[in-house]
Amino acid sequence: MQAPSGEIGRTFEWNMQTLLFSILLLAVGMALLGIKLLVKSDGSFVSPHIHDSKAMRERGIDCVVEQDRQARQKGKAC
Repeated sequence: MQAPSGEIGRTFEWNMQTLLFSILLLAVGMALLGIKLLVKSDGSFVSPHIHDSKAMRERGIDCVVEQDRQARQKGKAC
């Protein structure tokens, strides 16, 4: 049994509205990220890497890649 063409049209219209709303949200998010880059004094984000974190270095916590490299140099890697 086929659905009436009016129902298909409403479904398509709802899907298009949802798609356009999603694209609009993504565009707003990208614009806000761009504004943040322009407003910040150095124009960059904070590095999320462990080896760039002063607090992690003070605690003696290294990146797992760095720990693996050190263990391989000492011959203690698995």
